[in-house]
Amino acid sequence: MSNNEPFIVNITGEDIANEDRLASIFSARWNCTMKKEDTMHPIDFSCWRIAEPKTIIDEDGLQKVLNPKMELKAWAETRVRNHKFGDFPTIYLALKKFMFAKDIINNFGKPCFFIVEWSDGTIGYADLSQVDATADDFLHYQNVSKRNQKRDIGTVVEINIDDFTIIQHGYNGLS
Repeated sequence: MSNNEPFIVNITGEDIANEDRLASIFSARWNCTMKKEDTMHPIDFSCWRIAEPKTIIDEDGLQKVLNPKMELKAWAETRVRNHKFGDFPTIYLALKKFMFAKDIINNFGKPCFFIVEWSDGTIGYADLSQVDATADDFLHYQNVSKRNQKRDIGTVVEINIDDFTIIQHGYNGLS
């Protein structure tokens, strides 16, 4: 992409609806509030939960309960695939997203999940802190883009679907 080409974020209304739907499923499952990050953020959602109220003793020696605040519990990247679970043994994630996920895991001690729904209705998540990035065939170069976007071309990590915890089984009989 040259400097003269406009930067276009290719997010459709359907993409946003899919992200919101998956976020609501996991929000209920994990008892948290999924907050959408800005469009240019590498990871789709931050996951928040109300902390336990804290009790302090004030300057008069009286016990006082402080209002609980929201605490960051995790991060989540979402994806909806247009093929059935099991059609392919792996799923790609952009290297920059994976590296950002590893950075926030290491810097903040919070997990980062890759949440995926396949076309057959199977939904699962992979804890990116548990994904083994040392295998020789972990990195690949994706040189095609179904959306015809040059930004989609580049190095990706290949995550085995066996690394996913399945929370909803699809209708293809494989999951």
